Amino acid sequence: MTIHSTLGIFWIGIRTILITCVPLFLVATGFLMNRKELSAQYVLGIVPVIISYIGISLLVWGVLSLVGKGSDFSTVINGIFDYSTDSYSWYVEMYLGLYLFIPLLNIIWNYKKEIKNYHLYIVFIASLLTFLPSLLNSFGKVIPDYWQICYPVSYYFIGAYLYTYQNEIKKISIGKVVTAFLSALTIFTLTDTFASWNQEFQWLDHNDYFGYQTAIMTVLVIAILWRIPIPKWSVRLLKALSTATLTIYLISDLTDQFVYGFFKHEIPNLSQRVIAGPIIIPVAFTSAALLGIFVGKVLNFPFKRKKERKIKTMIISTMVDVYVVYYPIILSFIWASGAFLSRWKERDKKAIDETKEFEKISIVISAYNEEETIEEVLLSLRNLNYPSLEIFIVDDKSSDRTLEKLYEVKKSFDDSEALTILEQKENKGKATALNVALQQVTSKYMLVIDADSYLSKDALSYLLGELTSSSDIGAVTGRPIVRNRTTLLGKLQTLEYLSVIDAIKRAQSLFLGAIMTVSGVIVMYRVEALKEIGGFNTEVMTEDIDVTWRLHRN
Repeated sequence: MTIHSTLGIFWIGIRTILITCVPLFLVATGFLMNRKELSAQYVLGIVPVIISYIGISLLVWGVLSLVGKGSDFSTVINGIFDYSTDSYSWYVEMYLGLYLFIPLLNIIWNYKKEIKNYHLYIVFIASLLTFLPSLLNSFGKVIPDYWQICYPVSYYFIGAYLYTYQNEIKKISIGKVVTAFLSALTIFTLTDTFASWNQEFQWLDHNDYFGYQTAIMTVLVIAILWRIPIPKWSVRLLKALSTATLTIYLISDLTDQFVYGFFKHEIPNLSQRVIAGPIIIPVAFTSAALLGIFVGKVLNFPFKRKKERKIKTMIISTMVDVYVVYYPIILSFIWASGAFLSRWKERDKKAIDETKEFEKISIVISAYNEEETIEEVLLSLRNLNYPSLEIFIVDDKSSDRTLEKLYEVKKSFDDSEALTILEQKENKGKATALNVALQQVTSKYMLVIDADSYLSKDALSYLLGELTSSSDIGAVTGRPIVRNRTTLLGKLQTLEYLSVIDAIKRAQSLFLGAIMTVSGVIVMYRVEALKEIGGFNTEVMTEDIDVTWRLHRN
């Protein structure tokens, strides 16, 4: 992405914050492990890490092979040893050495801790060798930069320092911390903007993991996170995430390829894709978290204590955790992202070309005791911006004045508008009424609406344009909008249609290429497709759902 706009500057700022993720993990390692001592048990603690790495690498290769993107098995085996099968496994390569080195680092940290400023000296020397070269050598080599690659050790000692002196550090006022954070963020964002203006973002020493910018931002982020209280409801979720960070990170190599690959295909323009980042990133993280937590539990199961190794309990517990805690979260993100991107794609959607000859459309309405709305609905059809129509309304043996009103309205229609009233001798339900009309229509396309539904003026053109865009499409549905939103029922219907049903259908349409059920309120069918499946099923009450599933099967 070329940096030449406010949007580019914004994402440089976001990147300045998020680049601290790996350093935060290293600092957390120093914070939690600075008291570990060398022992056989400690050394064997590296085995679960190795098992997780190998297992996830093979899983990534296996899944990619299923979709035609995997390499041959010999390359995979070599890749496990050179940390390339999983493209994010560079971290494992680094962490294995750090883990084995930690008892020695702790000897250094605890050797002369009673000496004044001893720990400060360790942190200063580590920072001088790893972080400061990126600042002091900006305009020429001033200090040695040979040790920059040892930045994991420096972050480890920073974590140990934060643990040892956490009480003193927490005394610094939150106002000073936030001011320092915002000041650093502003300065670093502007610095990187100037370095990258009118070109691709420049990943340089000062904004790398061993850069002074990243080191400063990491410490400030931790200082802020310390001040944030942890709600009780989030403890279980945070615990699950914290114990599975490595597996989540490794498995994200797989999920990122699918998630970002999908969005790259759906939103080819990079600038537009950047705007969609607030949707894309949570989807990528949530999918990696769900899969990473589950895979982590499976791979680490052999290392649990015997009393915890009850397979049935483990499986049930895992499934319950995933279903109750994570299933709603991932679905919410899928629905939200699907709705957002679907609307994005529809911005330039147009109706059918009005210069072409209009295909005739049959509008079918089933009415039962609809005297309050039927007259207004039929009259509204005369205002549609579509010239070639035939209208069939089936009275399903109404017991009120529906039929009487139908004939009154028919008098106001011209013959060219072809309003046909079909009377049922007995009430047999909506599906039967629609089948009666299906045998009467003379067009190739049939629009079914409820007897209390009103169409927007260009609805037919948009529906037909979508239906005829591919011969594989058998039906398209519209988006119902509740007119009366003042009543409790109206408010509930508004919530149902706009925030739930609409989001789900948009997500299905975008991600699956089809929706699972049409909306019986407004749906346009290919008449040929309807007749091929035998019309509407009179044995079910949800004829719209049933007909959708049968169209999918055919």
